[in-house]
Amino acid sequence: MRVARWWSRAWICRVPARRKRKAAASDESKAMAWRAQRRLCGRYGRLIESGKNIKQANVALARELGGFVWDIVRREMARIPPASGSPRAAADATGVG
Repeated sequence: MRVARWWSRAWICRVPARRKRKAAASDESKAMAWRAQRRLCGRYGRLIESGKNIKQANVALARELGGFVWDIVRREMARIPPASGSPRAAADATGVG
């Protein structure tokens, strides 16, 4: 995802956190996403109240959002069995990687 998209995703933290249902995600991922959304929305409010520039606050949240997304994807990828013929399957079979 390009940086501009992360930036635009962080703007949603200006409003209070709301739950949205995503059927394809695991319960652990949904819980992590909810914790991330609550944290980012609260942090945005604290940054703005302390006098931080709105654009700087948004960039800070976009960076933190990237970390949350990385963690969720890392955990979900570990659960998915590798497809045969993929580099990950070959590495798992040989014990390399």
